Amino acid sequence: MEHSWTQEDALAATLIMEPTPAPRLAARSCCVSASLAAELEEHGRGTRHRDAGWGEPSSPGQDPVNGEQEVLAGRYLVLRHLGSGGCGNVDLALDRSILGRRVAIKRLPAHMLPDPRARKRFAREARMAARAHHPGLVSVYDFDHDERARPYLVMEYIPGVTLATHARQRLWTREAACLALELANALEALHEAGVVHRDVKPSNVMVFEQWGQLRTKLVDFGLACPLDAPAEAIEDATCGTPQYMSPEQILGAPADTRTDIFAFACVVFELMVGQPPAGSDSRRRVLTRQLYTTPPPVSAYGVQVPLSLENALARALAKEPEHRPVSVTELQDALVETIHASAVREAPL
Repeated sequence: MEHSWTQEDALAATLIMEPTPAPRLAARSCCVSASLAAELEEHGRGTRHRDAGWGEPSSPGQDPVNGEQEVLAGRYLVLRHLGSGGCGNVDLALDRSILGRRVAIKRLPAHMLPDPRARKRFAREARMAARAHHPGLVSVYDFDHDERARPYLVMEYIPGVTLATHARQRLWTREAACLALELANALEALHEAGVVHRDVKPSNVMVFEQWGQLRTKLVDFGLACPLDAPAEAIEDATCGTPQYMSPEQILGAPADTRTDIFAFACVVFELMVGQPPAGSDSRRRVLTRQLYTTPPPVSAYGVQVPLSLENALARALAKEPEHRPVSVTELQDALVETIHASAVREAPL
């Protein structure tokens, strides 16, 4: 089948690197879905001839002043526009230094440039993304200002699909657990670096092929903040996507690793069941459920998983942060057990 790419996918795809060798993760890494790997490769061949997610080839990047093809900071040749969102415009560019690699460049929209708070948030995004280094986290190459004092962020690039798009098809339990484990490993590294992402959700996770294996990469650090940052220092403390927001985040309380663990548990639940714990209807109803309703276990949806995963999800989805684990270790271990159990159960006869 062919994935139906969304504008969200096109934007998110700019935040991932080109395929490069990476060390294999040992006990907590696995290979998933050879069929999807083939599908992603086929999709990749197709996107070489058209702009992924837009249907029509985009025109080369042009300088808005003189109309010529834009070269940013005398180094980055802008190849084409990839997408726009509320907090940034993203272009594909060629680094014309000796590195000669393709990169993604994110810039603030014109209407946000005069806003010092927007510039401050943009700089914070760059700092938070640069703090941790892990194959499952997007890498920042550079942050600077152009000749007109406009900030820009240079990141790694790879085409792929968001986990949100991939999860539209019902996943085998083992594949869901493998993808979730990849994300858990990245989240662990991020927390060890002293960063809370605050926006963990399927549309901020990319699925891509590397060395014949499917990998995930956590992207978009627009809401990320230091672990020790007080809530009053974070102007966007209540921002986020309702289906993945913890109760304390909804209420504007300080965020820590347990905030991300709640969101991650929502993602794992959705991968297993096909929908997030609080559903996907009106914003008001979803927020109310996140605050007050305990979701049913995964097994209530007919999905067979080890009791360890059921228990780990229940603890990670606790309404009070003090009742949640402070690290992803328990979920990692439960996902490993799920992978082993489902590998036997789902093996062809």
